Amino acid sequence: MVLNGLTLRLLVARFGVHLKIGEWLGVTLVASMLNLVSPISGAGALRGLYLKRFHGVTYTAFASVLAALFLCSLVSSAALAGGTLLLLGIPGGVVGQLSLAVCGAVIVGFVAATLIPFSKTDVDDGGGADAHGSPLRRLLTTFLRRVGAVLAAWRVVVAHRPTLVAVVGISLVAALIHGVAYVCAFSLVGLPIAWSAPLAAMSSGTAMAWPVPLAASAFARMGSLAAITPAGLGIVEVFGAGGATLVGVAAGPALVAVLVIRVLSSAVAIVGGLAFLPLLLRFRRMPS
Repeated sequence: MVLNGLTLRLLVARFGVHLKIGEWLGVTLVASMLNLVSPISGAGALRGLYLKRFHGVTYTAFASVLAALFLCSLVSSAALAGGTLLLLGIPGGVVGQLSLAVCGAVIVGFVAATLIPFSKTDVDDGGGADAHGSPLRRLLTTFLRRVGAVLAAWRVVVAHRPTLVAVVGISLVAALIHGVAYVCAFSLVGLPIAWSAPLAAMSSGTAMAWPVPLAASAFARMGSLAAITPAGLGIVEVFGAGGATLVGVAAGPALVAVLVIRVLSSAVAIVGGLAFLPLLLRFRRMPS
């Protein structure tokens, strides 16, 4: 959560907004807490509203920041998942091969998204059709203009390579920290790491090769990015436990370990959010 807030600070700085630590950390922790009860992405909505009201960041610019956060987190998780699958000998048969292909496609897509020279173009259907065309045509024109604006803002984010590299690096560190949490959780449920175990398989019924929890963690993170439930409840557990079983962990211990992560991460979000709850009071004092 802290690293997520740090990436937010780096990205909005590309639009001339320099957040203090109490802001980027506070709004991220409060948003994470509210996300526990908010469907889709309440965290994103809160941060967008905060940046708009107190720093004048347009929703279009924030949409590009949110896209960058999403894509960097996704590509770091895909890199970790793909790397561990390769280390483990691509277990799971066809499912493992498809998972590796998806990870590769994500990485290629991310590279393409950072290289394509998007630019903002005013989409017009000629002759003032915006005002006099059919409702459907006006709607399409408006949509294309909004897309062009978001893509132009996205170029502002990715054009500065040092920032992009830093955000990707931080996202990868966050993915590794999440993996360490999975190592600890699996150890708690009786599946400690066997560092000398063959990488291609579980070493025994009570220990696992070291890339196994990292792979499960990476799949859980990828699932959380596609979640439509509060804090990805249920979806993260399915991806995390499913990823663990793909690489050889028994379903029962895998599910218990993922639930341990759920409980502890929710507790951290609640404690951190409550610590910065006064941040929300600024909305009440701020005129609309």
